[in-house]
Amino acid sequence: MLKSRSIFFSNANGWELLDHIFSTVILGLLVGTSLSIYRDYVERSRVTQAIHMAPIINQHYVEQFNATGKWTVPSTLDDYDLSIDDSESIVDIQFEDSAYTFALKLSQDKPYKLSFRVAEGLRVNWLCGYQKPLTGHRPLVANKTNLPVDYLPLACRGS
Repeated sequence: MLKSRSIFFSNANGWELLDHIFSTVILGLLVGTSLSIYRDYVERSRVTQAIHMAPIINQHYVEQFNATGKWTVPSTLDDYDLSIDDSESIVDIQFEDSAYTFALKLSQDKPYKLSFRVAEGLRVNWLCGYQKPLTGHRPLVANKTNLPVDYLPLACRGS
């Protein structure tokens, strides 16, 4: 008597068609999820590069304010190498009185901006991205940030 074999189920000798289909689908789901997570990680690391430059620039603004009593673009920034030429994500830094904005190039084609601006009150407070000023403080310029909130650290999200 002949034994019938099904192409859909595995036998003791190895894998059959259905086993290959299931393993391929599972592998595809894992790869797709991993690529999405990795892309988000790369985007956030590019934003972090700009955020790490902020304290240096803030210090130059504060020194200029202490010397002149006004929030103007620090002349000392001309002497300081902000090294955006080597950056893959920072395209430009736009300076203005009491604020500066990073122009960022992320993986999407849309140009993004991340603003840092001064809020005055009892003391000076720097605002990052969508961050809200402290009670009694007011920002001196408008926010120009248009980054997706998910790419920003919690302190810059404004919630």
